[in-house]
Amino acid sequence: MNRITKAMTNAFNDSRWRRVVSRRALTLIEVLIATTLTLLMMLALAQGFKTLSDGVSEGRSKINLSDQLRGIVTLLKADLSQRTADGTTPQQQVAPRGYFKYLDGSLTDFTATNFNRPAGFDATSMSNEMLLLASKWGDVDDMLMFTARAKPGEVFRGKIPRALLRYHEMNKYFEQNNQYPTMNVNWVEEWATDVVITSELAEIVWFMVPLSNLPDGNGLDSGVVAPSDIWPDVIPVVDRDGDGIPDADGMPDKMALCRRVLLIRDDLDITPPDTSGLRVALGTAEDRLFRMQPDPPATGNPASFRGVGANAYRRCDLSLRTDLISSSSGNLLVYQTNSLTSLQDPVNRFAHGVYPVTDGNNFVGSTFPLVFRSNGLGMSLGGYNAGIGLAGASPESVEPDGGFLPSSFMRIRYLKTTDGSLITPPTLDFTLEEIIATNVVSFDLRAFDATAVQLYHPGRDGGWGTAGFDDDVDSTTDNVTEAGWPASDDIALTPSDPGFWEVANNFARNNVALVEASRGAYVDMGWGIKGIGHPKLSGATLTALAPFIVSDYSGIEATNQLSYYLLRSGSVSVSPGVRVCQTAFDTFTDNFDSDGEIAGVIANTRYYPNGLRRYGMTVPVLGTDPTIEDVPPPFPADLKSIQANIRVEDITAGVIQQVSLIESLKD
Repeated sequence: MNRITKAMTNAFNDSRWRRVVSRRALTLIEVLIATTLTLLMMLALAQGFKTLSDGVSEGRSKINLSDQLRGIVTLLKADLSQRTADGTTPQQQVAPRGYFKYLDGSLTDFTATNFNRPAGFDATSMSNEMLLLASKWGDVDDMLMFTARAKPGEVFRGKIPRALLRYHEMNKYFEQNNQYPTMNVNWVEEWATDVVITSELAEIVWFMVPLSNLPDGNGLDSGVVAPSDIWPDVIPVVDRDGDGIPDADGMPDKMALCRRVLLIRDDLDITPPDTSGLRVALGTAEDRLFRMQPDPPATGNPASFRGVGANAYRRCDLSLRTDLISSSSGNLLVYQTNSLTSLQDPVNRFAHGVYPVTDGNNFVGSTFPLVFRSNGLGMSLGGYNAGIGLAGASPESVEPDGGFLPSSFMRIRYLKTTDGSLITPPTLDFTLEEIIATNVVSFDLRAFDATAVQLYHPGRDGGWGTAGFDDDVDSTTDNVTEAGWPASDDIALTPSDPGFWEVANNFARNNVALVEASRGAYVDMGWGIKGIGHPKLSGATLTALAPFIVSDYSGIEATNQLSYYLLRSGSVSVSPGVRVCQTAFDTFTDNFDSDGEIAGVIANTRYYPNGLRRYGMTVPVLGTDPTIEDVPPPFPADLKSIQANIRVEDITAGVIQQVSLIESLKD
């Protein structure tokens, strides 16, 4: 048995019984296929992680932008809820309640994209990337300003040079003792040191300024460079192509939303005491800025009139006006604190003043009080239309009417050494305390106009109602009676919508009927003025459009002329050309009304022709000068509510978000 087992084992171990198994290496093709599959798997994995990461980043960005917008809206809503004046115009001088003003700059949400473009561009050849880049911008040149009262138990806070408190102390001592006290103080140190004060009343201003990444005098990123007082006022401050020259695309590449709070403290007497050489005219601009003395204007230099109030707003957070007092060196311009009463007069408000002008008929006077914008006076009507991107001209070849708030109204500080002493020579820097957000691409204010028309647009299918279907069963398809039919793609457009003026163009070019959808919309103040300059609209067309573009806040009369009130209020000056065009709702004051009648109805009241006025001069006695009439508010209709549209951007994540706030102005 063992012999048989051994024989069988030997037989199985015999190599002749073994199965031959061949061994070989992988071919090159197999290696490449395996490598490719591995790379594809790694690429898919990486793409998956990237998609997940982008989604997380986008989600986080949306959350951050939402939080930021919520904070901005909460602050703005809180400010508006504390306003002292409602939307009634004009306000009564006998019951002073301060003021409310909304200035709508020349830009609108649908014309802002015309600026962010290269010189000599052709819109039909612009790449999608360029169009998208431009489309992020909205209305960025509106301003909101009003007086406010803090809620019970709360106060507004601001900073002023300590020297102003010394002035107040000395003036109060003089009232009681008929002599000034001896003050052994270092006045340089007093002017260089800021202290915090509080008030229950304040003048609040919301506005936009261009940002800059240019370094300041210390080599640090100052964060903000508002437009200078010298042309150009619209500064493209980011160099995209790396040539060391800011891009001349007509629009700042970065902007900031700002808020200034100016305390109303009419109890503070900051008049320079008439002792110890404190009430004298200072010889240099540097000294006048340091010691808060107004720069005297030069009649031959309109821009210099902006400097009259600038030194106050650069140095402190008080609401101030300019006054003329006597001194040992003659009449002297000084600053005085405002009250709710004085702030009803436009000339006493933040960044307000007058320009010297002539009406072309040898009448030398001044404008009515205007907001000081960075480019001062406008140009011709053609220049205005080109400036708002309606006339087809290259925007950098004209001065856009309005501009932004000049840098001379931004808060500055004097830098000190580590031991607290003032740096010599004095070195200035922006405080940046006004900035609310640095990534804002739109701050669009709109007024509710109950008489503004909404027009139907036929939608994407190009036909009224449902295209190709007889909606109203009148045997005719897509006729005008089907406009706005339920479940159709017809849409109602307000004057603030981009397609509104396209509907007007279709009426002008193709005789497409204008169909009124309804009345009442939030609109840009002076929306009619900003639309009638469209190059596609002829005079005859405008006449036919009159029933549709005349409203409380369009700025256009039934005759397609500029509003009588805009002209007589000084908001617009048309002779010898459009030198001024500031469309704004203003609660104004009835102090400019001599008879209680509508301006121009009763003869021998007071205004000066073409929106100009010898502001500040003695008003003639009623009936002694037949060329003088009343000065009415720019828009006589009360403002019921206001809308603020705020848009912010996260450039890194490529995310834009917008929020709207509506606030009632009728108490």
